[in-house]
Amino acid sequence: MLVAAASFTLFHTAMLSGSVVLPLYLTRTLERPNGDVGLLFSVCVLVEVPAALSLMLLPARVGKRWVILPGMVLFVAYFLLVGASSSMPPLIATQVARGVAIAVVGALGIPYVQDLFPQAPGRATALFANTFATGSLISGVLAGATAQALGYRAALLLCGALSAVGCVLLASARQPRSAADTGRDRPDTLLSRRGRGLQRREPA
Repeated sequence: MLVAAASFTLFHTAMLSGSVVLPLYLTRTLERPNGDVGLLFSVCVLVEVPAALSLMLLPARVGKRWVILPGMVLFVAYFLLVGASSSMPPLIATQVARGVAIAVVGALGIPYVQDLFPQAPGRATALFANTFATGSLISGVLAGATAQALGYRAALLLCGALSAVGCVLLASARQPRSAADTGRDRPDTLLSRRGRGLQRREPA
């Protein structure tokens, strides 16, 4: 679970750092008007909301990790494309990728962590929430220091690198085991356990 938590922490750090750097990158490096910043963030939200809602239709048999991983890969591609773009059409396209990636991780991250720790879903939810809080604490300092030292484009590429490391960590995290796999909630398993308990209570 700690590996998965580290993965989501890196994702949120990259997401929040990128949100800090992107407006400055647009207005200072690319010398775009301030209105373009609002346009790009609006496109991201317009994509993110329906993408998150559509994930409710995802069949239960589909492993959440195998949906989250492509979302993280898409987030890495987003930062690389933003760093290579200088005009509005490709920048708008990058926000589509950003919206989908954030929707996937935001919608499936909590149930994925809960599957890792089914005995305490509340604790698992708090752990995922703390990855966002930790990312928010780190992101401002990281974005500011990197932008001041290396520039805004380098700061965006660093966010892409953080996302890539997070993707690798999630791929290496242990797979959640369902009740069917463990057999702990199957009726025959429960009856077997009860039978063994009765046998232990019988006098010798």
